[in-house]
Amino acid sequence: MSESEESTPHVGVEKEKTKRTLIVTSAITVIGLTATILFFQNIGDRGGTLKVSDKGVEVNLQQPITSQVGTSADSVTVFGAEVRVTTGTVSDSVVKSLESLQGAEKGAFSGNKFAGSNLIDTAAGFVIASDRPRAWKVQTSADGLSRSLRDASGSAIVLSSRVAIGVTDVRRDLTQLVDSLRSAGIRAKTTLDASASSAMIWYTATDSSQVCIKLVAANNKVYRAMATTKDESAVRSITASVAAFTPIASK
Repeated sequence: MSESEESTPHVGVEKEKTKRTLIVTSAITVIGLTATILFFQNIGDRGGTLKVSDKGVEVNLQQPITSQVGTSADSVTVFGAEVRVTTGTVSDSVVKSLESLQGAEKGAFSGNKFAGSNLIDTAAGFVIASDRPRAWKVQTSADGLSRSLRDASGSAIVLSSRVAIGVTDVRRDLTQLVDSLRSAGIRAKTTLDASASSAMIWYTATDSSQVCIKLVAANNKVYRAMATTKDESAVRSITASVAAFTPIASK
C-alpha cells in the first residue's frame, strides 16, 4: 500500500472531526445569541433605567432597590399580612451608581420625589419604596430633619433619624415605645432581628388608626419610619413600605 493510500482514512477522520466541531460551535453560537436576545428582552420588560451594581445585579428603579440587591430581610406577619422586613443596609456604591444616571430620574435622590417606586434620600441616608408612589405627596420638615409622605386618604409615613447615644442597637428605643403604649392602655406587637439592629412595632391607636413603626440602627444613628392610616385598603401597602425602609451604608 502506497503512502497516499495509507493516509486516505486519516484525512476522512479529520474531516469528520472538523465537521463535528463546526456543528457544535454553530449550536453554541445559536444558543448564545438566543440567550442574549432573551436577556435583553427581559430587561426591556422590567422597564425603567438599569444599572449594574457592585454585586453585578441589574438594578431597576421601577422595583424596590432593597429586594433587587439582596438586602438581608426577615418575613414577618404584620396586621395579618406577611411583609419583608429588611435587616441590613443598601450599599452607598449602588446608590451612587444610580445617582450618576442620566435622564428623567437624575436629581431625584434628595428625598423630595420618587424615582420609579423608590424614594432615595442621600442626605438623610435612607431609601423607602412604595407600590403606589404617585399617591404620595412628599414634604420636608422646617428643620430639614424629617420627611413626611401623605396621600389623599390622610395616610402618612414620617421618616427621620437621630444620632445614637451610648448604644448601637434599638432595644432601648423599642422598650421605651412598648412601655409608653402599655401605660396608655395600648397593646402592641413587636419583632426584633437577631442582631437587634432592626425592630418593628405595630398596633391600633385609640382613634382606631393602624400604626406601624420601624427602627433601624446603622451609621451610628437610629432611623425611624412611622406609618399611620385609617384606610383599611392602604394598610398592607404602607406596612410593606415601612418594613422595607432601609439606611444607606456610609463609608
